[in-house]
Amino acid sequence: MIYKRFSTLGHRTQGLLLCLLATACASVHAQTPQTLPSTISAHGDAFGQAQLAPKTQARVYAYRPATATQTAPLNLYINGRYLASLLPGTYTEFCTASGSWHLQAALNDAQQQHAGKQHTGVLLTPQAGQVLYLRIHDTRSRLVEAVPEAQALGELPATRLQQHTLPRAPQVQECSAELSNAPPAAAPTQAPAPAPSATKKPVIPREYALETDALFAFGKTELRPAGFNAIENLVHQVSQDYARVDRIQVIGYSDAIGPAKLNRKLSLERAQAVAERLKSKGLQAKKIQTEGHGSDELVNTRCHNSPTPANKACHAPNRRVVIVVYGVRR
Repeated sequence: MIYKRFSTLGHRTQGLLLCLLATACASVHAQTPQTLPSTISAHGDAFGQAQLAPKTQARVYAYRPATATQTAPLNLYINGRYLASLLPGTYTEFCTASGSWHLQAALNDAQQQHAGKQHTGVLLTPQAGQVLYLRIHDTRSRLVEAVPEAQALGELPATRLQQHTLPRAPQVQECSAELSNAPPAAAPTQAPAPAPSATKKPVIPREYALETDALFAFGKTELRPAGFNAIENLVHQVSQDYARVDRIQVIGYSDAIGPAKLNRKLSLERAQAVAERLKSKGLQAKKIQTEGHGSDELVNTRCHNSPTPANKACHAPNRRVVIVVYGVRR
């Protein structure tokens, strides 16, 4: 019946119907599952064996333990440039040249409009031939921790490679194939070196940052009451983190509003005020050094420098005091 009705149509109408049917069939075929793109898994292979660092680069393993209690992703940035998003039980691996840079970490940063990249972060100084292990915590007061190899290799096997995003930080490099050599064995005529004590902790510097808006009024060097509380909390945190404090650097930074010479003087005087308060609250070290860097190292470089309320708020992350502690960790 369909054929008879079709045959009674004109040639032009028949051609049009055939064209429409062919187009519909092609559309259905194009939407079959065989032609759809495959889904990229967030997790790659499980961690296997740690590799040596190249001779001319440092190798970095940053991992978030499988025991992490927060399920939200945790973003990592190097000097404000995106590195990776780690879920619980994942790690990222990369190589980098010798130098120093800040690593920022922010939990659930998408909900904060990616403001985490504007934080001061933790100062790291990787060196060629070094393997650096970074444990990423969920606690906002302690997000990044450089840990000994033994601790990292006890936790890394329970993690998988993060592979669903690509880094955009220029410090991230492809690893060279020429690896550093293991230390040569002692000659047979020499006595073997004694094994290091299992209880000895490595000397690892850690950076603590305080925003000066919580410490000082704008343009002032006298500590606010809230600043006293913030420094007391910092002293308590350092006491928990370190069994022995050897050296402390207190570095002041300002915004770029006003003359550069005045900003450098202001940042130094603020660093000195914080250092004096640290000593008065019992944080003792063999050497406490204060420095004022003014606006030399801005965290947020997108602010204007006229003294308007909007610009002052924009520059808030740039006004900070950084305390770098050297000693023996607990």
